[in-house]
Amino acid sequence: MRLPLKYCVLVCSFQLNESPEGSTSESKLVHLLIVRSIHAAYKQALISSDGRSETEFKHPLTILANELKLVAEKECTVFSPILTKYYPEAQRVALIFLHMLYGKQLELFLERTDHLENSKEILAASNNFELFIAQKLYSVYGAAGSSFSNYLKPYMVASPHLLFSNGCMLDMRMSWSGQNVLLG
Repeated sequence: MRLPLKYCVLVCSFQLNESPEGSTSESKLVHLLIVRSIHAAYKQALISSDGRSETEFKHPLTILANELKLVAEKECTVFSPILTKYYPEAQRVALIFLHMLYGKQLELFLERTDHLENSKEILAASNNFELFIAQKLYSVYGAAGSSFSNYLKPYMVASPHLLFSNGCMLDMRMSWSGQNVLLG
């Protein structure tokens, strides 16, 4: 159900592998270090989420979102404060790269899903992860953006099954509220 890891990483790192123009060699090296370390942490979280999903009876994407939140938190508290001395965009690159990697996994799941069994749980976890990333970015950089903020695109959660499900929920709410209006 998942996109092959190599493909996902190639697509995402293609956009973030190049450090900004005019960077010093030190900044370029730190940028490359960040991308590679996030890639390694992502691979480890991906493997861990597969194993834990069987024991915790949760979908791997739900666990992956939670694992990546921990990776992002560690990045923000341990590594980024040191790396930003050499490369001011360090935290932004790390968070956006994590966001992109998870987004590719979520996109593949939504393309291939044909039932709603785990969708609510996965969408809640992905929403929490996305909000966490956005809050971290905003707390450090504020509303001012740089060239990297263009890569932080909201997860587009629109599969036909989910839209059908949301439509059914809306119909049920409308009929229930209509009954209450008639009774009132």
